[in-house]
Amino acid sequence: MILRFASLLIISLVMSFASAAALQNDAKVSMLRAEKAMYDYARCLLESKRREKAINEFLLIPDGHADQNNLDEKLIVSDCAKPGEKLIFKGNLLRRSLYKALYNKYYRSSAPSALQNIALDYNEEVSPKYGQIRGDQLTLRIFSDCTVKNNAAAAHGFVISMPQSSEETGYIQSVSSALNDCITAGAQLSISRSNLKSIIAEALYKMRIQSTKSGVS
Repeated sequence: MILRFASLLIISLVMSFASAAALQNDAKVSMLRAEKAMYDYARCLLESKRREKAINEFLLIPDGHADQNNLDEKLIVSDCAKPGEKLIFKGNLLRRSLYKALYNKYYRSSAPSALQNIALDYNEEVSPKYGQIRGDQLTLRIFSDCTVKNNAAAAHGFVISMPQSSEETGYIQSVSSALNDCITAGAQLSISRSNLKSIIAEALYKMRIQSTKSGVS
């Protein structure tokens, strides 16, 4: 049972102003700026109703599938990029940012009640043409769902916390208490802080939608 927090590689952010060289010398600052830029971009996409269908269809592509990089024209839009910045990203990075943005948009202000009884159907999480999620992706989903059920309040706090903050670190410690219960014997997970946050955000988001339908919370 191994969980490794890999080096965080969020996105290549090309800055067109003079401070670019200085940022390259400060990996942490660059990393935080890159992560925020991708998150802000995803949040901007969610503000447009005309992009809702494209977003929903995009989120039905299995994470890591080559089709993630065939981004719809509604998902690559100049009006969501800030002046002076050029985002270079892959589809899986957009997907992860979208789930964090979705959770913060709809559930940031209210912590969840217990979610232990919420069951999600993994077969419904991808478009039928892709079949079912399997392998590492299934392992991640089982792990994240179990982690959320183990401590929904800590999972919520982790997702809404500021990246790389001491608060986030504290929540990671709380979330990590679920490791013995949530990692399948013999399984290995190598994951960054940001990717851990995104899979927890995805699980929380889907569980809270389901709980609303079920009248649980």
